[in-house]
Amino acid sequence: MTGTETDSFEPALEVDGFRAWLPLPTEPSLTEFLGTVLELVDLDPQPRDVIEAIGTELHDLGVDLVSRSDDETLYLASWVLLPTDGRVLDVRGLVTLCCVRITPDTTPTDFVEHLASEVNLYQPPVMETIETRSGPATLVRLRQFVEHENQPGGDLALSEVVLIFWLDAELGVAYELTSLPMPDLVSAADLADHLVPLAASVRGL
Repeated sequence: MTGTETDSFEPALEVDGFRAWLPLPTEPSLTEFLGTVLELVDLDPQPRDVIEAIGTELHDLGVDLVSRSDDETLYLASWVLLPTDGRVLDVRGLVTLCCVRITPDTTPTDFVEHLASEVNLYQPPVMETIETRSGPATLVRLRQFVEHENQPGGDLALSEVVLIFWLDAELGVAYELTSLPMPDLVSAADLADHLVPLAASVRGL
């Protein structure tokens, strides 16, 4: 993909601020980012040097995620979910917003079936249409499993991916706001509750 092609579907995003969601940097800006973190987590009992060490790791992660963009996937932004309304630096989940190519006739059901085909589903995906400032989007919860064949009884390790996506048939792209697989299903449900208002605030897709 050339620079021009990348620019053709990189939106001018606007996302509301939520204390519980800490946006990670997309470009190196360590000093500024650590200043933001220290101001935000005013209830965190951890020593300053510990907070700065965690903040440095998050800064580097955000920059690294954007650098992973390639011809098929463009990483636009990432956030971590923090407890107590974002006032303690204890990461409860990570979500990324990226843009992927699709065929112009792709429907939300088609897209979910594609996502489901890449994992071992434990149960059928849960889908729900939500309203956002960028138009209708689809909330999906994919509960998946990994089977440990070396353990008696073939124990299953469950996890859940929470994602919200928008389809742009004209450009032939989908915008995905998606979590990492979460082994704690209660935490996944909590993340989903926080993710909906974040997605609802997104403008420019």
